[in-house]
Amino acid sequence: APAKAATGQQRVVEINVKARQWAFTPGVIEVNQGDLVRLKITSEDVTHGFFLDGYEGVRATLKPGEPVVVEFTADKAGRWMFRCAETCGTFHPYMIGWLRVKPNWYAGASWVLTAVIAAGFIGYLAHQAVKS
Repeated sequence: APAKAATGQQRVVEINVKARQWAFTPGVIEVNQGDLVRLKITSEDVTHGFFLDGYEGVRATLKPGEPVVVEFTADKAGRWMFRCAETCGTFHPYMIGWLRVKPNWYAGASWVLTAVIAAGFIGYLAHQAVKS
């Protein structure tokens, strides 16, 4: 379930990312599950690419000095690698970063609580049926 702000809207996380040979800055991005993530990525030197593993369609070509906005919902908890998707030089294979998506514990806890209440109610009904 998407994370909701007090207004009932999905939380938007905007982050400026710089790409340069052979690193992304920041190299680690941390968000909550359900957040709408908006990355404004700018290459500072040569043409780079951006590709986020585990999130189909989250990719972009980054031309020097031309900001590109990449937007997606962080709907999968875990740690996901993002990497350059354009050969940009000798150390291109090492141009990676990490997206950490923290689980939405409130959503998970609410499902557990609902299941416990339902099980208790069913047990109560079964007990009442046996008493009758």
